[in-house]
Amino acid sequence: MSSGLPDGIYMIICRDDDGQEMAVHIETPSAVGEPVRLAPMGQFRPSPIRIDNHGGDSYQLTPADGPRMPGMPCLAAKREALPPMILLLPTGTGQGDMTEWALDQSGPETYTIHGTPQSGRGDLCWTARGDRIQLEGQMGKPTQQWRIVPLIRD
Repeated sequence: MSSGLPDGIYMIICRDDDGQEMAVHIETPSAVGEPVRLAPMGQFRPSPIRIDNHGGDSYQLTPADGPRMPGMPCLAAKREALPPMILLLPTGTGQGDMTEWALDQSGPETYTIHGTPQSGRGDLCWTARGDRIQLEGQMGKPTQQWRIVPLIRD
């Protein structure tokens, strides 16, 4: 089911294999090419993530603390990387890179985040693996259920 999520700034949280809540945490929005990390809730401040609808069920996710301009870093994946994982990559990168995501609501504030049909990798879902986010086939696991919680900014 499509999310209809409004554009805005959110924190993104998942449970790891041990049931601990982990939040998307980006040390610095300029760390292009680096894996996006997960950090235990309460130990680090969840990174504010800007979610922008790019038409239909296609969303771009960018660090809210970073610049808003062409080539800005976004949460992306290199299409052929093994293992495929979420990295900070510039918008408009290689044609095979996945820089837009489908967000399918699976419960209140809970979503499955996966590749768009246009990416040719719509079967791959964000999956919490330790302190990283890998892309794996959807199995309905708790590590593939992401809470997307609106943040109120000053």
